[in-house]
Amino acid sequence: MLQFSLPRSQAPVSMKALCQAAWLWTVAFGNLFVIIIAEGRIFENQALEFFFFAACIGGVAILFAVMSFFYKYVDLSTYNQLQQEGEGDEVSSDETQALILSHDKEQEQKQGREKNEKGNESEF
Repeated sequence: MLQFSLPRSQAPVSMKALCQAAWLWTVAFGNLFVIIIAEGRIFENQALEFFFFAACIGGVAILFAVMSFFYKYVDLSTYNQLQQEGEGDEVSSDETQALILSHDKEQEQKQGREKNEKGNESEF
């Protein structure tokens, strides 16, 4: 159920419904694509049609693999904390971006310090 877990963990509350709508929209277009190919009788042999669908799935899997390689995980606990401190007020996207970027920089610095400490320990 990745289609439900990723938006719940990575999207802000205001975007979760949009993520669900986008998921349903892609399923609808995928079904439409299958109907057009299958009913259009593009392939004379049904085995070729299945291989075409398999190639399409393979291409999309490669695309998703590349996208996941460059994906940067976002810890939204700081975003949610900012919204709670604002007592339910809307938080501007600029404030959110600044908060997330500062949190990401802190995480990178922490990871860098941990790597340095591990490097120093291995020298002894």
